[in-house]
Amino acid sequence: MLWLKALQTGFLGGRGKAWTTVLFYAEGLLLSALALAPLSAGFHAALDRYPAAADFRTGGGLDLLAELGMNQPGLWAAAFGALGLVLLLHVPLSLFLTTGAYGLAARDRERPLREFWGLSSRSFLPFVALFFLNLLFWAIPLAVVGVILFGIGKTLGEGGDAGKAYAFFWVELATVAILVNLLRNSIGYAQARYALAGAPEGLGRCLLKGAAFSLKRFIPVNFITWICNGLRALALTLGLFVLSPGYATEGKAWVTALLLQAALFAAAFVRVAEIRAQVTYLAPALNAEILPSG
Repeated sequence: MLWLKALQTGFLGGRGKAWTTVLFYAEGLLLSALALAPLSAGFHAALDRYPAAADFRTGGGLDLLAELGMNQPGLWAAAFGALGLVLLLHVPLSLFLTTGAYGLAARDRERPLREFWGLSSRSFLPFVALFFLNLLFWAIPLAVVGVILFGIGKTLGEGGDAGKAYAFFWVELATVAILVNLLRNSIGYAQARYALAGAPEGLGRCLLKGAAFSLKRFIPVNFITWICNGLRALALTLGLFVLSPGYATEGKAWVTALLLQAALFAAAFVRVAEIRAQVTYLAPALNAEILPSG
C-alpha cells in the first residue's frame, strides 16, 4: 500500500525532520506566548493579592476564576486583545515554514537547515497564492453544502423529532470534518506538487491537479490525514489530561510545563511527518504523469 509506505517515510525517512519540527514548535510557542501574555498579566494583577489564588498551583481555583469572569467581564476582552494580531502573524509565518518543509521533503537536502531558508524564501509567494486560491476554489461548493446541511437540520429541529435531530447532528459533524479535510488535502497536495514540479507548471495547474489528486485518491489520502490528525490529538490529550495533571502541585509545576511542551513538540513533529508523507505519496503519480510526455 503506497499510502502506508508514504506514512512510514514521512515519520522515519529523510533529513531535516528534527530541525523543521523545532521551527514549527518555536513558531507556535512564540505566538502562544504573545497571545497569552495579556491574559497572564491580567490574572496576576487581579489575583496575586488574594490567598485563594494559590489553589491554581494545584489545579484548583476554578470557582474563583468563574466568579472573576462574572464580576470582571472587561478582563476577558483585555486578556484576548492580542489574539487577532497573533492570528494575522500566524498565517504568513506558518506558510513560510510550510514552504520550507515541503521543499526539504521534495529534495532531501544534505544540509537541511541551511537549505530550508532558501527554499522558503524562493517559493513563499507561490505557496501563499496556492493557499488562498484553494480557499476561493472551494468556497462555493463548501458554502452550498453548508446551506443544505443547515436547511435539513433546521427542518428536523422544527419538526420536533429530537431523535432525528440528534442523529443528524452527528451527520453534520462528520460532513464538516470531511469537508475541512478535503480543503486541507487540496491545499497540501497542490503545495506538494509545486514543491516537486516547480514554477514551470504554473499555479493554476498545481491547484487543479492537486485538488484532482486529493479527490481521485480520496480514501488513501484521508487515511494519511486522519492518522496524523489522530496522532496529534493523542499527543495533546496525553500531555494535557493524562501525563501532566499528576504533577500540577507546588514544587513540581516545572514537570507539568515540560510534559506539556513535549506534547506540543510531538504534535509539531507529526505535522512535519504529514508534509513528508504527502510529498512521498504524490511523487510517483507525478513522475508517471510527466515522464511519458518528457
